[in-house]
Amino acid sequence: MGASASTEEQKAFRAQALEEIRKSYPPILTTAHVAELMHCTIGDVRDKVHNGELSAVKWGQQFRFFREEVLAALKDVLEGEEEVAGD
Repeated sequence: MGASASTEEQKAFRAQALEEIRKSYPPILTTAHVAELMHCTIGDVRDKVHNGELSAVKWGQQFRFFREEVLAALKDVLEGEEEVAGD
């Protein structure tokens, strides 16, 4: 029962964190916003776009990202890490 409670606590914490991000960031994000959210460099974000790991809209010479798509990608990564840790 302890592991189950811990998992539920993690889910609640992540849900709260996602809500904080929704309040703090605009609906359309710059590459710098995404890099900040993902704790990586702007170059890493661009690489993820070019590799198809992250979807973006080309806006002139720059990329723009929909906040909800970025959050969904982050959530997928976190859930993948849980599965690896659970094995």
